[in-house]
Amino acid sequence: MFFKLQHSLGNQFASNSVDLPVCIEMGENQRKFEFWNFEGTLPHQPKSQLCCDYVSSLEPPDRVVATLTALTEGLLLLDEPVQSGIPFHAGQTEIVNSEGQIKPGFGFPFELLPRGSKPWLKCLHQQMTDQLVQFLKCVRWHQSNSGGYQVSREISFRYSFDGLEWHGIPRNSDLRVVEWEGLLLKKDSLDFAVNLFENSYREPVSHELAREASELVQVAPRSALLVAVTALETGVADLLSSLLPKASPLLKEIQSPPLIKLLNEVIPQILKESGTPSEFFPINNEATKYLKKWISQRNELAHGRREQVDATKVSEFVEFVISALYILDCTRGHSWALKYVTHDCFLNDSRYEKHPDA
Repeated sequence: MFFKLQHSLGNQFASNSVDLPVCIEMGENQRKFEFWNFEGTLPHQPKSQLCCDYVSSLEPPDRVVATLTALTEGLLLLDEPVQSGIPFHAGQTEIVNSEGQIKPGFGFPFELLPRGSKPWLKCLHQQMTDQLVQFLKCVRWHQSNSGGYQVSREISFRYSFDGLEWHGIPRNSDLRVVEWEGLLLKKDSLDFAVNLFENSYREPVSHELAREASELVQVAPRSALLVAVTALETGVADLLSSLLPKASPLLKEIQSPPLIKLLNEVIPQILKESGTPSEFFPINNEATKYLKKWISQRNELAHGRREQVDATKVSEFVEFVISALYILDCTRGHSWALKYVTHDCFLNDSRYEKHPDA
């Protein structure tokens, strides 16, 4: 059988929409990701919406196959005793009667499915959701694409016996998404993201925090500043854990040195002693002064000595943090990350110029 999870990327768009649909096949279980544009025709539908389907071929347990076969025929299999909520009504309309017959064109809650099928379908839905979201985040991370923490929202979860005719599995969904910049959805540009995904990489938590800070700037700039500094601290801590894997549990227990000291003294020394010195550390004087200023403002906020911050300037600092995080990514071996080091504090430093193969 085939299962398809369909997500909306909301206000996100493809910079190369003329090339859509774009399909990325993964091989195992006939898995594939397909980007496509939904073109609304009804008044309440969006005029154009970027979507992504995740399709996988699987062999479900017999009870699941029987449940889905019955749904295709307009019948809900009943447990013994009959599941609570049957017959099911929406207002004055009977959607599922006492015999399990489903009124054509109407849906019902997932919880009404028979006990023997719900656990497997719920687990599959969660697994496919996690995989689709992580793939989209890999695409976004690799392209330094703007956007908030929530990368997509579910539209539907469907099944098919032949991969052609699709039927819905009862779910609750929400289409609200906030995204801004276009994704370059060409197969060659997605190769890196596919490689990241297949090798179990995920967008670092530090990048997710930076996205949260970016979302907060206009509505809560003080919170944005606190989250932005935390994002950089998290990124540095993750780099230290990767450089000193045996000491990782200890690093989580002890109080960390100041961020500037970590960037300009501790990390360079660790890299030097490991025999893999990095050209990126210590960070330059301009970046050091700029970071010190914002750490000072963060501390003043945290201790109640400052009441306001400039949202525009905080937004610029978030951009600094994102550039710094991509420097950390590059130090961990992601050479492609260097092209997203774009803050002014780094642009005049030849060490952060994009490598030819980045």
